Amino acid sequence: MALNSITSIFNGIFAELSRGFSALFAERNLRYVGLAAMLVVVGLVSWWGYSSYAAHREKSAHLAFAQIMEEVARGKQNKDINWADIAAQCKAAYAQHSSTSIAVYLLAFQADAFMNMGNKQEALTVLDTMLSRLSSRNPLYNVYRIKQALVRLD
Repeated sequence: MALNSITSIFNGIFAELSRGFSALFAERNLRYVGLAAMLVVVGLVSWWGYSSYAAHREKSAHLAFAQIMEEVARGKQNKDINWADIAAQCKAAYAQHSSTSIAVYLLAFQADAFMNMGNKQEALTVLDTMLSRLSSRNPLYNVYRIKQALVRLD
C-alpha cells in the first residue's frame, strides 16, 4: 500500500512536469501575471500622456516667445517699439510658462525691455531672477553674468 501511495505521488509529479513548467506557473500565478501586465500598460499610457502634456506645454511657451519676437521685429521695421508692452508680455508669458525650458529666456528678454526703457533697477531684478533659474552649466550662463555686471556698472 505504501508503494502504491509513493507511486501515485511520483505519477502526480511527472504528470505536472509533463504539462510544462510555464503552464503550471501560469495556472498558479495567473492573477499576478495579469496584474503585472496591467501595471505595465498603465505605466506606458501614463508616460505617453505626460510626454504629450509636456510637449504641448513647451510648444505653447515657444509660440508665446515667438509672438513677442515678431512684435519686436515689426516694431523695429516701423521704428516704433513699445518696450513697456514687450516687458508686460514677457512677464505674462513667464507667469504662464514658468516651468518650461524657455522661461529663463523670457526673463532675459524682459530684462532687455527694461534696459531699453531705461529702468536699470528693474532689469537687474529680472536678471537676478533669471540667473537663479538658469543652470550654471548652460552655455549662456556666463554671458548673462557679464551682462548683469555691466548693468550694475552703469
